[in-house]
Amino acid sequence: MISSIFKSFLQLRYYLHKFQKVEISINQDSLINRKELVTSFKQYETEYYQISYRCILTKEGEQKIQYNSYPRMNIIHDKGKIYLDGKYNRGELHYLVNYLISLGSNVKIIYPDELKESYLNQLKEIVQQYD
Repeated sequence: MISSIFKSFLQLRYYLHKFQKVEISINQDSLINRKELVTSFKQYETEYYQISYRCILTKEGEQKIQYNSYPRMNIIHDKGKIYLDGKYNRGELHYLVNYLISLGSNVKIIYPDELKESYLNQLKEIVQQYD
């Protein structure tokens, strides 16, 4: 492991110019096992991604999402309809809106209102460019 870190450091040396000291320190007390890491990551995701959303998709929208989706997005088939369910963090609202806009008329936001409003505002800005 140390040798691979050292090799990586050598590969970066051409980009880093002002190192005065580099030290590799492994503290056994700070290491965690895989189970603890997975548990910690799940807790982080639960706390960070708190806002649920749901959209209705067309068949074409479903296909687009299958080719280019993000984590925490799920396609659900229920009673002949196709839904996109997921969770986001408020700080990622802009990215989600742009993603949904890329689906064109193949998506309709059901909830939350915050996502709908932001989506509609972005569409208005796009339309205003042509006025």
